[in-house]
Amino acid sequence: MVEWTDAERSAITGVWGKISVDEIGPQALARCLIVYPWTQRYFASFGNLSSPAAIMGNPKVSAHGKVVMGGLERAIKNLDNIKATYAPLSIMHSEKLHVDPDNFRLLGDCITVCVAMKLGASVFNPDVHEAWQKFLSVVVSALLRQYH
Repeated sequence: MVEWTDAERSAITGVWGKISVDEIGPQALARCLIVYPWTQRYFASFGNLSSPAAIMGNPKVSAHGKVVMGGLERAIKNLDNIKATYAPLSIMHSEKLHVDPDNFRLLGDCITVCVAMKLGASVFNPDVHEAWQKFLSVVVSALLRQYH
C-alpha cells in the first residue's frame, strides 16, 4: 500500500482540479501515438493514424484519450486503493488486449508533459511534479499487476 502525505494528496488533487480531461486526454494519447509510433498497433480499428495531423484530428483517439483520463479520475477518487480499483483494467489490458506493459509508462509520461505544458512551471513546480509522478507510478504499477 502506498502512503500519501497530505502535501502529495493536495498536489495530486490540485493538479486534477486544474485540468480538463477533454483537453489533456486527447492531447496525451495523440502525443503518445506520434512520439512512440509503435504504440499505434493497438489502435488499428481507429482508422487513419498515418500522420500527426491525422492522429490529432482522429475522433476515436480523442474519445479514447478521454476514457484514459476517466480511468485516472477513478484513481484520484480511490488514492488509498488504486490496485483494487484497477484490477479489472489490469486483467483486460493483459489478458484480452495484450498491451505491452511499457506503453503504460509511455502514456503516463505523455500525460505529464501535457499537464506540465498546460499548468506551467509556477503551478507544476518540482514538488507538484514529484507528487504527480508518484501518483502515475502507482497507477502504472496497478495496471501492471496482472502481468506479474
